[in-house]
Amino acid sequence: MVTSRTTVLMVLLAAPLAACDKGTERVMRGEGVLTEAAVDRSVHEQGASERGSEKPSLLDPAPLAEALHELEAATTTPIAALELVISPTAVILQAQDRTRPSEVVQYEYRGGKLDASRRVELRGSGDLDDNLFPLAEVNLEAIPHLAKQAVASVDPQNGQVMRVVVRRNLPFDDAIGVRVYVDSPRKAGHLDADHTGRPLNGLEAP
Repeated sequence: MVTSRTTVLMVLLAAPLAACDKGTERVMRGEGVLTEAAVDRSVHEQGASERGSEKPSLLDPAPLAEALHELEAATTTPIAALELVISPTAVILQAQDRTRPSEVVQYEYRGGKLDASRRVELRGSGDLDDNLFPLAEVNLEAIPHLAKQAVASVDPQNGQVMRVVVRRNLPFDDAIGVRVYVDSPRKAGHLDADHTGRPLNGLEAP
């Protein structure tokens, strides 16, 4: 029983943004500064304050394009990403350090600027190369439309996109997946799409 509980703890530490993952085999996660709960809390708190100042959401096409441009300028292209997380107030990229291939660096864009990069601790039994994916192969321009579709499918009246997560779908398969998480006072849900932006929930592609 002790061993089992320790294993579960390692899963949670290894995948702070992946509460739905069932195992850690072949999976590697970067333990960044924001856990899933912290990301959601940040969206609620900063979203409320930024609505007062009418700052645009990073899930809108133009602000998202600007944020991604800043991230790409700060990294070495082509980007080998471990994970990309987009919320209305922040874009967080965990990518391989090309000068130190065994390490991952986290870049965070928030409040119209890029914060200082930081190295992240890797957790999990997987191989880093198996978990990395070429960010250029993901149709990131489809994310704003996917966010709208996700809200419409979960709760059109009160739904709010909490975050969009892009990463390989390990340990289930090697596909690059996009998952849009939506929360509302009534219920929570998500929309899945492939790397081209095609929804996997039977919805119309952007």
